[in-house]
Amino acid sequence: MKLRNRQRQNLRARQIARYVAAFTISVVVLKYSIVFFYNVFSSDDSLGKNPAIIENDIINNGEVVTNFKWDDKDKSQSITSEDIESISEDAHYVSTPNGFSGLAAGKNGKDLSIVLKENELLNADGLDFSIDFNKLETDGQFFSRGKEFEFGFDKDGININYTLTGPNGKSYAVKEAIAYELTDNTIYNCRFLYTPQTGKGEVFINKILIWSNQAAPNCRLTWNEKNNLVIGYKINGNKSDKPVINNIIIKKTGQSNFSPMDLLGFTADLKGKEVAIQWFTAKENGTDYFKIERSFDTKEYQEVGRIKAAGISSGLRTYSLIDSNPNPGVNYYRIGLNNNTSKSIWLPVIAIRIKPGVIQQNSSSSN
Repeated sequence: MKLRNRQRQNLRARQIARYVAAFTISVVVLKYSIVFFYNVFSSDDSLGKNPAIIENDIINNGEVVTNFKWDDKDKSQSITSEDIESISEDAHYVSTPNGFSGLAAGKNGKDLSIVLKENELLNADGLDFSIDFNKLETDGQFFSRGKEFEFGFDKDGININYTLTGPNGKSYAVKEAIAYELTDNTIYNCRFLYTPQTGKGEVFINKILIWSNQAAPNCRLTWNEKNNLVIGYKINGNKSDKPVINNIIIKKTGQSNFSPMDLLGFTADLKGKEVAIQWFTAKENGTDYFKIERSFDTKEYQEVGRIKAAGISSGLRTYSLIDSNPNPGVNYYRIGLNNNTSKSIWLPVIAIRIKPGVIQQNSSSSN
């Protein structure tokens, strides 16, 4: 009798375990089914859903430089922003119920060609470019900056072209035609990012990695900074007046860890009626010259003078320059360097206060 009771208890326990397992599996299947059908049949008109998702995604959580998301409010408001220098006069917002909504180029065949204003953040060593795109034409550029940076498409697939400058000062181009055909009348999220610390460039379509290139670590993106960044060059929706782009996000991916110079000290001292400026370096790598500039309000600077640099150095170096025309009050000084391995870099600002009577007294005594 005890044996039969024990058998019944074991059988009951196994049945309960099977019920619990079946229930758990059902919950998991239901959860992922809901996610799947939401993503497929969601009426959200943006493939990217919301810029906040990309701003905090696992691919790159860097600082946002600029972003554009056009929505229904733009029907009655300007589609431009303070970051846009110019845009096609025919560009306007088009809303598609239960479909992709965004910026359309109009029926006159003019390219969107959104030219961004100059922004120092767009000269970062590494950047991340993302755009939601409705493919209606044969070829075009999502993002471009002269001939040194192009991210776009043609009938054969995705094209990427960018220039890197390495720690040794040498530049080279990365150019690739990626065999990934985009289907007409289909919405895509197209994304390119370059990470300077690792030297890796990557292209994602709908968050899936389709191409990567490994360069030397600490290379930086390089282009002619006089050229503005353009979004939507040669993109006009094939004169259909249908929405073609939306949810544009540009983010920084960090800076290279390569330092062209180690600054040990930077001082300014009053010597009579002049200011003696002195600085010390522990390392220089390709430094061309130092430039000293002076300001009275920290906004507008004027060059005081230049000093030839050592070029390549691994030991202690001392430099000095005299400012013969300081003004009474606070004089702010900054030092910059230009070299062949980095962009112009401005180092910390120092200040010295000069009493009016000191300069006047010294001037009168010298006459």
